[in-house]
Amino acid sequence: MTKDASALKEQIIRELLSLIQAHELGAQIEVGKLVLFLEKEWQHMFQGQQLSMVPLWSFCANATTWSVANFCEVLGPLETKVSGPVVFVWPEVNHHFEPIPPHLVSDVQSALMKVLVDSALRDIVRLDELDLLIEDFVSQASVPLQLEELWQIFAEEGLPPALLEEVFAGFSGASLPVAYDLPEALASGAPAATSGDERHERVVIDVILDCMRQSPVNRIIDPEKLAEHLEEDIVDMWEDGSYNLQELWDILSEVDQISEEMLIHAFLLIEKREDELPVKVWVPARVRNLPQDAKDAIVPPDASEPPKHTARPVIEAPKPKPPSQNLMRTGAFSSASTGSRPSPKTKEKKEKKTKAQPRKKGFEEPELINPNYVISAVVISVVSLLVYFLFVYEGTPSFQGTPMNSVESIVKKYPVAELRIKDKFVYILTNQKYTELSEQEQQDKIFDLVGDLRKKNKELKGAILYSPDKRFINKTKF
Repeated sequence: MTKDASALKEQIIRELLSLIQAHELGAQIEVGKLVLFLEKEWQHMFQGQQLSMVPLWSFCANATTWSVANFCEVLGPLETKVSGPVVFVWPEVNHHFEPIPPHLVSDVQSALMKVLVDSALRDIVRLDELDLLIEDFVSQASVPLQLEELWQIFAEEGLPPALLEEVFAGFSGASLPVAYDLPEALASGAPAATSGDERHERVVIDVILDCMRQSPVNRIIDPEKLAEHLEEDIVDMWEDGSYNLQELWDILSEVDQISEEMLIHAFLLIEKREDELPVKVWVPARVRNLPQDAKDAIVPPDASEPPKHTARPVIEAPKPKPPSQNLMRTGAFSSASTGSRPSPKTKEKKEKKTKAQPRKKGFEEPELINPNYVISAVVISVVSLLVYFLFVYEGTPSFQGTPMNSVESIVKKYPVAELRIKDKFVYILTNQKYTELSEQEQQDKIFDLVGDLRKKNKELKGAILYSPDKRFINKTKF
C-alpha cells in the first residue's frame, strides 16, 4: 500500500468511526470489532478508487437492528468528508436484510450443501467439517443470503480464487429456498490475481531451498542447479494468486535415488513454514491430505528446527546406468565404499587380546557382595520413588479449571461438551458423539481440536481428556 493510499484509508476509517459515534444508532456498534473488520476486509472493500460499502453493511446487519435506510442515514455523510477521488458504492435501499425464517433454516443448509458437495470441494474438504461450517454460516446469515461471506470463509482457509470461482459458479441460477446474492467476484466479473512480484518469488525460492537442505533430498540433488531451476520456472508455478509446487514435486520424483518418503519430508517442511511466506503456497495434495498424526511423525511439531541432513553417507556405487537427471549431484555417487584387510600389527593385538588367560592354581573363595552396596541400592531406590511421587507423578486429575467460554465456536465443531483450563492445561470433556466414533476418528478429532486451541493459546502445556461421565481417559503433554 502506497503512502497516499494508507493516508486515505486512515482518513476514511477515522471519519467513519466519528459518524457512528456521533449518531444515536451508533451505540449498537462495538467499535473494536468494527475496526478489526475494516482492517481485515479493507482490500476487498477498496479497489482502485472504488469503495464498496456493501461488506460493511453486511457487518452492521448482523451486529445491529439497522435497516438499509438506517445504514445510509448514519454513514451517508461520509462522501462529503473524504478528500480524494473516491467512488462510494452503497447497498440498495430496497435491499432489506431479514433473518432466515426458522422453518427454512434446515432447507437452506441442505441446498447449500448440495451445491458445494457437487463441486470440487468434495475432494478437498471433509464432509463432516463442511457440514459444520455451513451450519455455523446459516445460523448467522440473513436474507438475502450473502454468498460473499461464505466465499471469504473459504478464502481464509487458503482456497485459491480460481477454485472458489469454479465452486461458487454452481450457485448461478441455483434454486435456494431464500433469495441470495452472488459473491462480488462473480457478480462483477473481477479478474483473478495475475502474478507474484520478484520480491515474493525470492522469498518463496529461499524457503524452498532451505527446506530442501534440511531434508534427505539434499544428499542427492545439487542445490545450485535446483536454485537455477526455481529462478527460471517459479513464474510457471504461479496460479490464481498462489504458487502450486506440484510441478516441482513431479520433477524431483523423476530422480532415481529420490523416494516418495524423501519428498514428503521436504514438502512437509515447506508446509510448516507457510506463515513465513508472503503469498499462499500449495504443496501437492499427496502431502496436504496426510493425516495430522502422520505429518507429526515425519516432522515433529515441537521440533525447534527440522533435522538437517548435510552429511553425505558413504554408500556403494550405483548401477552402471548413468543418471540422466540434471538436478543430481555430479559425482556424488561415483566412489564405492571398500573394505580393507587388517594390518599384521592389528591382527597381532587382536590375538593377544583374545588369548585365554591361564587359570590360577589352588582353591579360590567366591567373592561376597559387600552389604554396603545393597544398603546403598535400597536407599537410592526409595529416594527415587519419593522424588517421582512428589515432583513427577500427578495422579488422576479430576475435571476442573475455569470454563473456556471464548471457544464455544470450537466446541461446536468437535465431539466435546465442555472445555476448561487450569495451570496451562486444557481439560476436555467429550460428549456422547465422541463415544460413537472409531478409535482413529476419536484421535483425529481431539488432535484437530488441540491444534485449534494451541493457535489461540500458545502457552498451553498439554491436554487432559475425559469421557462424557467425567472419567479420566488420558493426559498428553505438548
